[in-house]
This record gives sequence, C-alpha cells and structure tokens, in this order.
Amino acid sequence: WTLERASAPRFVGGGSNASDGLLALTLHPAHAVVDSLRRADTPRDELPADTLGIVRLDELSNAGDGGALAPLLRRVPDLDRWLAPESGTPRIAVLLETPSDTDAASDAAAGSDESPEEGDDEQPANGGPLVLIDPLAGSETRFENVTDAHFSGDGAHLWLVIDAAGRDEDGVRRVDAASGQAEMVHTAAAEYGSLAVQAEGSRIAFLARPESAEPEPSEASAEAELQSGPDVAAAPPAAALFVADADGVARAVIGGEAGSSEDGGGLAGGWWIPVDADLRLSHSGERVFFGSRPALTPPDPELAEQLPEEEVEVDIWSWTDDFLQPMQKVRLADDSARTYLAWAPFDGGAARQLETPELPVVRLDDTGDAATLLGLDDGPWRQLVSWEASYDDLYAVDAETGERRLVQERVRWLPSLSPEGDRIVWFDGDTGHWMTRAVDGAGAEAVALSEAIPYPVFDVLNDRPDGHYPEAAARWTDDGRVLVHDTYDVWVIDPANPAGARNVTEGRGRELGVRFRVLDPDPETPVIEAEGDVLLSAFHLRDKTAGFWRDRIDGRSEPRELMSDAANLSTPRRAADAQVFAFMRETFRDSPDLWVTGADFDDARKLSATNPWQSEVRWGDAQLVEWLSNDGEPLQGILYTPDGFDPSQQYPMLVYFYERLSDGLHDYHVPAAGGSSINRSFYVSRGYLLFVPDVPYEIGHPGESALDAIVPGVQMLVGEGFVDPARIGIQGHSWGGYQIAWMVTRTNLFAAAEAGAPVVNMTSAYGGIRWGTGMSRMFQYERTQSRIGATLWEAPLL
Repeated sequence: WTLERASAPRFVGGGSNASDGLLALTLHPAHAVVDSLRRADTPRDELPADTLGIVRLDELSNAGDGGALAPLLRRVPDLDRWLAPESGTPRIAVLLETPSDTDAASDAAAGSDESPEEGDDEQPANGGPLVLIDPLAGSETRFENVTDAHFSGDGAHLWLVIDAAGRDEDGVRRVDAASGQAEMVHTAAAEYGSLAVQAEGSRIAFLARPESAEPEPSEASAEAELQSGPDVAAAPPAAALFVADADGVARAVIGGEAGSSEDGGGLAGGWWIPVDADLRLSHSGERVFFGSRPALTPPDPELAEQLPEEEVEVDIWSWTDDFLQPMQKVRLADDSARTYLAWAPFDGGAARQLETPELPVVRLDDTGDAATLLGLDDGPWRQLVSWEASYDDLYAVDAETGERRLVQERVRWLPSLSPEGDRIVWFDGDTGHWMTRAVDGAGAEAVALSEAIPYPVFDVLNDRPDGHYPEAAARWTDDGRVLVHDTYDVWVIDPANPAGARNVTEGRGRELGVRFRVLDPDPETPVIEAEGDVLLSAFHLRDKTAGFWRDRIDGRSEPRELMSDAANLSTPRRAADAQVFAFMRETFRDSPDLWVTGADFDDARKLSATNPWQSEVRWGDAQLVEWLSNDGEPLQGILYTPDGFDPSQQYPMLVYFYERLSDGLHDYHVPAAGGSSINRSFYVSRGYLLFVPDVPYEIGHPGESALDAIVPGVQMLVGEGFVDPARIGIQGHSWGGYQIAWMVTRTNLFAAAEAGAPVVNMTSAYGGIRWGTGMSRMFQYERTQSRIGATLWEAPLL
C-alpha cells in the first residue's frame, strides 16, 4: 500500500500485537500548490500546512497491493506537531498551527468597532489548539492555548502547559488520557517554561517565573547598566522549580510560589534558574536536572566613569585571552545564553550544582542515577586550540554532593567512565595507547591499558603530523572490562590486569585481512554484555566486502561468519522483543534498501524497493583498481565505468580525489547537479569514465604527494587502452582544490582542471580566520589536514 507525500512515520500502540495499533505520519501539501503560492509571494505563514494522517493497521489487509492507497482512518489538518505515548492504548495529541498575529488582529477588528486601548495589559496567547484523539474509539477533546505537551511514561496522562490571553488560566494541567478530563495542577500569574516527564513513570517537573519578575537583561540594557553604575542592576529573573506525581499535586522544590526566595530557594548562593532552562528527570524519578546561571557581576563604578560619552567599537586582542577575539565574538551569544547543570531531589532539599564556570561540562549517564559522573574542564588548555588541539582535564564528580576530584590532566581523545564509576579510560595520542586511572586517586601514575597488545591500537594510515589517532572507540562491558581494537581484531582488557589482554577474535581479522568492529544493535544499551554473544561488523580492507560475524567475549571460540556481501551494510538494529535485525544495504548500482533477518543472518530478505525507476536510465559500475605510486607504495582507487562499457573503445575520463576514498567502493550516489564535487552517477551515466584514487601524504609535501599518487594511477589506466589521453579532466574541492592548483603547475596530463574553493597561497591562508568558528587556521597547516608539520617561521618554504 502507498501513502503519498508522507514523512516521519511512527507506529502507535498495539503492544506485542502490532495489528491492534496505528500508523501516524505527516502528509505534506502538493509541491506544485506550494510552489505556485511561493511564486505569487504568498507570506510564509499563509502557505498550506501539513496534515496528520492516521491509519488502522488491522485494515491494511484490505488495502490490496500493487501500490493501492492505504485507508486513512483520520486526517487532522493544520498540523504543527504531534505526539503519542510510548506504550498503552493508542492515543495521539495533535498541536495545531497557531493563527498569525496579523490574522488575530484582523479577526479582532472584524468583530468589533473598538480599537484596543493604549496600555491594555491583556497579552495575546502564546499557545495554540491541541486535540487529544482516541482514533479507535472515535473520540477527541480539544484544549486551547497550549505551549507544550507531554504524555506520561505509562501513557495514562497527558500533561499540558497553558499560556492564555488572560493569566487566570495560565498553568499546568493534567489530562486523564482515557476520559479527556483535565484538572489544574498549578496556576499563577506567571510565565511557564520548560516541562519534563519521567521516561518510565508519572512524575513531572516544570518551571514558572512570576509575572512581576524583571525581564532578562538585553545587550543594550547591560550597556546602559554599565554606564549608569551598579544602582540600576536588575535582580535575576529567577524561576521556581515545581514537581508533581501521579496524584497531580504540584509543589515547589526550589523557590517560592512561582518565584524564588531571597536565599535562592535551595540553590547555592548567587545561582538562579532561567524559565527557559532545560529540564530532565532521572529514570528513577528521584533527581530533577535543570540548568542554572550565576548571578550578574555588578559593574565597576570607576570603570563606568571612564567610559566615553560617544559610543565606540573596539576589539582588544590579548595574548592572555583563552580564545582569540573573533572566537569570542562568535561564541558570545551561546556563552551568554548557556546554563550550568544542577539537580534537586524530587522530594525536596538543597540543589547540587554540578557544572560551574570552573568545571563547564559534566556528563550525565543514560539513567541520570549514577553516583559518579565525568567532568571536563578545557580552561587551562584553551589557547592551544589555535595551533594544536582541544584538551580537557578530567574530574570525577560525586553526583550526591557535587564534590570533584582531578583524575587526569590534558586529555584529548575519547574519555569515558566505567559503568561502576570507579575508573576513567582515554586514548593518549603521544604514546598511541589506551590509558586508565582509578577515580579515587589510587595509584600514582596512569596505566597504559593496551601496552600488552602486540599491535598498534591507533590508526596506522593516519599520516597527519598530529600524534596518533585512535583506531576506534573503546567500549565498556557490563562487568567493568574494556574492549579495544587494533587494525583488524578486538581485544578485551581488565583494567586491574592490563598484562592479561586477550584477543577476542582470536587473530582471525589479521589472518583474513578483515577489520572487525564491535557493534551495538541496541543503541539504548550503554555497555556490552560480557556474558552474551557480541555482534561484529567485518570489512575486508583489500576487496571492500562487508558482513557480520558473531563471537563471545569470554571463551576461546573463534568468531563465526554470518554473512558477507559486496555491498555497503549499515549497523543492524535489533527488535525490542525478538531476535530480528534490520539493516540497510546499498551498492553503486543499488539504492539503499531495508533488509530484515533472523539471529543468524542466513535468511535476509529485502523489504523495500526505493528506486524502481533506475532500471529505465543508463547507470554504470564501480570496480577497484590498483597501482604503485612514484614512491613505490601500493595504492587503490575506484574506476567507474558507464553501462555498455567497451574496453576496446576510448572514453573521456574525469579524475576526482579527496584523501582516501576507496573504502567507499559500494556507496550509492544519487544523480544530481554537481556541487563541491563531481556527482559520480551523473557523469558515468553520460558516458564518462571516473577515476577516484587514494592519496597518501608525506609530511611537508602535500602537493607533491598528490602528484606522486594520482599521475601514475592515471597513466596506468591510459595504458589499458580505454582512456582517451587527450580528454582527461580533474576536479577537487577545498583541500583537493589546493592540490589541483599545485599539480597543474607541474604536469600537462589534464586537458581541463577545476579547483573548487582552493587555497592558492598557504602563507596568506595560514593566519586566516574561519568565519563559522572564529578560529585561526594555524592548527590546520601545522598539525592536521594540510600536513606541513611546522610553523610558518620554522618552515617558510614549505
């Protein structure tokens, strides 16, 4: 069956019997209609809105096949967004588009000859209509002025935030999802902000700020405040934090009645909660996490007296700043609006401030209930980001008290905390090893976790002058061990006994030339089960075939191959209640399709046909080719040939490159007009050959490295006789564009060359500032992609 112009499908309800449930999705207006209205300069808010479509799954058997239209149980027009509970009876809450202010004003004028009086305090409603639908029962209930809505974790209730034109109706309501009956949980003359619901349960938390609270100071008001002195400093516009349980009775856990008390209402001195702060409840519901801010620092009155009468704009650069001035300007809005993580007990009590300006990042675990958390502070190392990299000092943070202990300084790569919270692991780029340290400070030095592994656990193909990069991320097992990868195989290490590192895959990866990687088919599980089977991806580094294998972390059995395919295979996802897996498969000729299979991957079958029209057009094929560089290094690349390719004929050939791309042999490329790179299927289907060579680099000589890799590869293909040597073109973008600009001054091999966004003067670009981040480009030239390996002063000729 078919639903046209649909997106974002989701199954609703049904439990283990899917046919008892619904399918809900967004139906978009016809493109031709929308396009004609846009051409007529129709305002954006007057364009036709989306529609919610609802299908009964038990009626699909009557829809027939061969592309018959599915029977729609219900259409709900003017869709803004919709939500449904994760479990329970299939019900859907639909928030409808709110009429524009212009429409509201027009409606008001049409209904009355009187114009609003100046100074009228009544504000327009910020919310819009919400319809709670029980599609199977055929019932619905409508609510007005809704700004936010969430179902409880068990689906029994729907929680609403109301912002009406009159403050008397503002507040939070709890709706019985079965009957549609609503009761007011909290109401006040206040602005209501964020609302969060427990993932599995019925607890909620929300924020409310008194209507009398001062507005947040703007940039303009802050400037005026600075010039006028500290007497005009406004009190923080603090919000109160409320919670409610299944009984629907709201109570404040921080602040007073929709406000905060003078002592911070349970917060540390000087901290306050903005009304738009993010909220989250832990899985247990015992902790309510929120964002807080430190109080404003009063301006210096002496400084205010020195300010000029006329406004001037001055940027002061200082070598002592953490970040360059342009980085500070780019980051200003985010830094001004950021909040710092804190939490309060659901049952009341003092809040724990986890993040502060001195420890700006604290990572929560998946549940939010862990006793120890990982903190990261980049403060001491911020200047290095301009010419080296980003680093953090690692802290163990006691979630109950907020106390922190410094565990390790200057860490760059992939820090993580063990499931028990007793140990930190990270990758050290200087030594090329995974390191570990106990969070309680036991042991004077960090331990090289991977030292007993006889092979590199770093990326051996990385040729940047930037230390070692990790081969793959380390993974924790549920019993506190660590899984790490070398180029081919998987190893398990007990941090208490690193010398006992064991090869889980029994060396089969290195023996076969296959790169094994641990997969996690259930993304909601943060750790790998040590007792059960582990699913592995397998990628043959020479011939680019892919597949899946199964192994066990414990035991001496060799990994077992499940399937292998000359295709690109996505990470499988496992069904919640069955050993059924779904994955995507694609090749250069086959557009990505959905496949499903059982536990042993021996009965995989295709479910979708995403591109049946491709058979009607010319396409092409992709194959691996190999040659030697001018330095004698074996290289690989991809040669794309058009349909009907005849090796006895000569064809024009395009060359495109960007570092190493041969692992993408089986990637599908949707035909489209070219952007920053050659669209492969577009050109190949028009009769061109396309050659995509890998390029390894010698530090300090990137242009020459490209020439030494690409030219002999092209000459090898010309020698095969099917390339017209007079019609060879080359294209590259950005980093590839630079190398083309270099190569065309050294060779006449190419009849045409296109260098997109190239750097043609490294000396000029070295001190350039990136617009998006405000960062200096020095790090790129010295340490990363440009691979010069030295400063401008150390190696000006390079």
